Amino acid sequence: MRNLIALLLIPFFLLTINACQKQEEVVVAKLVEKKEKPLPEISQARVDVWLKVTEDIGKYIRKFSLEGEDVSEKRGLTMLSHSSQRTQVAFSKIFKDAGMEIKEFWNIMREVKKLRKYSDIKKEEKRQARDLDELIAAGREEIERLKREMGEDVSMGTILAMEEKIREFEEFKGNISPVSVGVKAELIVLWESNGEKINKAISDMWKVREREVVPYNH
Repeated sequence: MRNLIALLLIPFFLLTINACQKQEEVVVAKLVEKKEKPLPEISQARVDVWLKVTEDIGKYIRKFSLEGEDVSEKRGLTMLSHSSQRTQVAFSKIFKDAGMEIKEFWNIMREVKKLRKYSDIKKEEKRQARDLDELIAAGREEIERLKREMGEDVSMGTILAMEEKIREFEEFKGNISPVSVGVKAELIVLWESNGEKINKAISDMWKVREREVVPYNH
């Protein structure tokens, strides 16, 4: 009797397993469908679209923001764009007309922030290197002066100490790489070509100026 029951239950188990496998395949298929498509690579063409969207967002902010309302960051813009059905439609239309998704816009903005940081660091590095070069040159001149004026009476300990200090100054010179601050090397060329325009566009976009426009050249 037990063997008969077991034989009768086998087809049931097989059907159940098959049904579970099919259900799992459906779930996996749906997950694949929901997987978001990758954002377009940041290129000159996409930067040009982004600049136009930035200009239109600035007009949107000035048109729909209230008197005295500070719209100078993403949070303020998000609150404004969802404040009414009218503003939602107007905000969405900007991106639809430009052919750019909102998430692509903010992705470029994030990359710009990193590029700005890298640009500022390199500018500071150049300033520090200039100061160090002056100290190094002065140190070498002093060594030569001591050798020239004191000849054999000059203390070798003094000379060696001064030379060691010069080596320390040379090691202080920085040369941070793009990857250190999360910057894609290929975007640096775009930044050098568009940095000034991007800085101005962002500054002009906000109702309250986001930051002083800083030239991209070091």
